[in-house]
Amino acid sequence: MNGYHKCAKYYDLIYYDKDYAKECNFLEEIFTKFSQKSVSILDLGCGTGGHAIHLAKRGYDITGVDISKKMIEVAKSKITQRDGKIEFFVSPMQEFGLNKKFDVCISMFTSINYLLSYNDVKRTFTNIRSHLKEKGLFIFDCWNGIAVMKSYLPVRVKVYRDEKDEIIRISETKVNELKQLCEVKWTYIVIQKNKVKDYFNELLRLRIFFLEELCYLLDICGFRVLKICPFMKIDKEIYEDTWDITLITELKDRHND
Repeated sequence: MNGYHKCAKYYDLIYYDKDYAKECNFLEEIFTKFSQKSVSILDLGCGTGGHAIHLAKRGYDITGVDISKKMIEVAKSKITQRDGKIEFFVSPMQEFGLNKKFDVCISMFTSINYLLSYNDVKRTFTNIRSHLKEKGLFIFDCWNGIAVMKSYLPVRVKVYRDEKDEIIRISETKVNELKQLCEVKWTYIVIQKNKVKDYFNELLRLRIFFLEELCYLLDICGFRVLKICPFMKIDKEIYEDTWDITLITELKDRHND
């Protein structure tokens, strides 16, 4: 399985500085700009619920889906009575079936890059299409393949701390340009009271996408691209070195595909 399974219990510490509130402001800016009076939102690849819980607090009806049971367990543990209407489900993006349609589907934090084959991408996009209302929006961010190939770092070391734990994460990255695949081996060392509390590896495989192929896949799966911009910068243009990009798409008329 491809995903953050072993590190789920440390995920929120590792990404402690991720500004979910600001990212949800960005999403609401998109809703406003593209005249989407969003009530119901499908959060695909929701992780530990960072975006979902923030959006639920703002009055949206949220359904979160993630492949990792452990991540969903963490997300459910964070829900309070003040968090509005929110549900979480465990399922791969290609296979979820909720018997419900949404105003918007979001897939944040480059979750789409975990779809390794064209078949997986097409199945996911088609599945999203079947869960959207007429003129529904599908918003996601992903890596820009050109930037990845030009500037990825083979080895990175980061340290994260809270009042109890110190986590050292070593990232070793390999890119296969021909297959458009990126493999990241993470080594985690968790230290508590100057002793190693936990040690494990996690191997992730991600697909590197290029814009033309993404736009083609979206088109054949029934989506119209409305806007492509740098992540969190709706009024800016993307360039070759823009690493993280956002695609804002709309469900095409079902009768005129």
